[in-house]
Amino acid sequence: MRVLWALCVVLAAFAFVESVQVSQKDLNALLEQDPTIASIIAARVGEDAEAPASEDDTKKHEKVPAEKSDEKDQDPLQYLRVECISCGEKTSDYYAEEYGLGKIPVYTSSELQGDWKTCTEASGDLTNKECYVDDEFEGQIRFDLIMGLFGKFDFQGNTVSASGGSANPVLYVLPELDELTLHFHIDYNCKPSNQETSELTLKVQVDEDDFITFKWLKVCGQGKNDKILLRYKEETGEKAGEMVAFSEKNLVVGEDDASTQLELKLIPPVRDQPYEEPKLVSDNEDIEVSFRRRSSGEGGMVLFGLSLLVVYGCKVDKKAEATITMTIPVPPWDPVVATWKKKCKPSTPSELNIGTSLEKADVIANGVVAKEFNIEYESGLSFKKSHYRIDLFRHNQKFYVSNQDNEINIHEVIIETKDNSILEVQVVVPKRGAADYIREDETQIGAGQRKILNLRFICFLEGETSVLVTLSTAKHGPIEFGFVKACYAGVKVIGSGFLRTSGSLFYIFIAVGVVVAVSMLWGMRKYAGSLLASRRSYAPVAQARPGGY
Repeated sequence: MRVLWALCVVLAAFAFVESVQVSQKDLNALLEQDPTIASIIAARVGEDAEAPASEDDTKKHEKVPAEKSDEKDQDPLQYLRVECISCGEKTSDYYAEEYGLGKIPVYTSSELQGDWKTCTEASGDLTNKECYVDDEFEGQIRFDLIMGLFGKFDFQGNTVSASGGSANPVLYVLPELDELTLHFHIDYNCKPSNQETSELTLKVQVDEDDFITFKWLKVCGQGKNDKILLRYKEETGEKAGEMVAFSEKNLVVGEDDASTQLELKLIPPVRDQPYEEPKLVSDNEDIEVSFRRRSSGEGGMVLFGLSLLVVYGCKVDKKAEATITMTIPVPPWDPVVATWKKKCKPSTPSELNIGTSLEKADVIANGVVAKEFNIEYESGLSFKKSHYRIDLFRHNQKFYVSNQDNEINIHEVIIETKDNSILEVQVVVPKRGAADYIREDETQIGAGQRKILNLRFICFLEGETSVLVTLSTAKHGPIEFGFVKACYAGVKVIGSGFLRTSGSLFYIFIAVGVVVAVSMLWGMRKYAGSLLASRRSYAPVAQARPGGY
């Protein structure tokens, strides 16, 4: 791998050598063609830019007076460009917007554009003016602010406000690493209202003294929204594998099914919708139910769809069923509600053992979780010093799962971290001996069998976080255990934008060595060429021998 990196660096070095070979003649021609480039370069140099220009230079650029050029270069707004990336055609392709296919210009060339200009400059009631309007189906608006190479943002002083209507906007500012681009995400946070219109004003602070403001309108709604559907994954029949709306067909979960895949689907023109913490209730206390894979513990913003996995636990001594009800608040609209049935059959005591080695069952013994591995989902994955810890330098951990009971079918392995900005955990199955490992999806463990759950850790930030492992089974319900993983800072980005890992110093040495080697080879080539030329100047001319030999 390091050899490949070295080859890439060599190619980059040669490309750099070729790219910088621009003659002074070409540079002068470029400056003559566009005199404004000269003024920009002069403004960025600093003290050198204050030096008086020569007569020749003055004559060359007499079309651009120095006073006006200096005045323009002092205006940071000339480099600013603002685009709305959610204001284009109401498509269902969120990624098309992210890659610029639906961008609408808001501010460019030092002035507001189109409806944004007429709306901002108008006075009085704006509802009858030419303004950009987000309808009741929009939960968020997104802007990109691009400063360009010759400017830099002031991250303080950016505000959004609303007057009239029921919108309560909240601004989120996400800077790029180079600090030349800002992403503004504004959640409208509408309260239920009957088509009331709010006037919104965004202030963008470019530097201490310079800023821009612009306005637009937002309509808020209420009641039932038929563009928001809760669907489930059909497991049997003609539509097996398809997502089916609860309004189309009633769901009945069988005795052997351990989980149900749900999806909160948004139908265009709805593209984003805030949601709050879903609530899941079973009317039978012996049939437990919970859900996983929430994008946020207290809700968040849905972008075209939200995936949820409902997990069941049957603790009954005879056949039984429960009515399951899920409620998802989606303000300002009425909550989305769905109900279905779950059937269960009697379960036998678990004789499942899980250990950190072949010799012991220190994680789960006869179905009982050890105290140091007992981290619960309901507690928010909180952890204590007494919990089992995996140190900084461990990049993987194997758990040995043995089954003394009848066959157990693990439908899915669900991994959750308390703080996913610190750590990502993956289920890994090697190619050799794959049958001995537990996969992330369907895995069967027969009576008397042992299989390995192999977890790989990928650290992003320094710190520690709890990890909860859930084995989803139909027979015994979810089998859960947890631990704490400590992490070092796996990836760092320094101010220059150069991405470094723990081995980056090695590549720096390679890069420096390549540059030195290229310079030496170039010098040796020139020296060899001159030496060969000098030898040719006095070398004797070869004479042909008689007879051709």
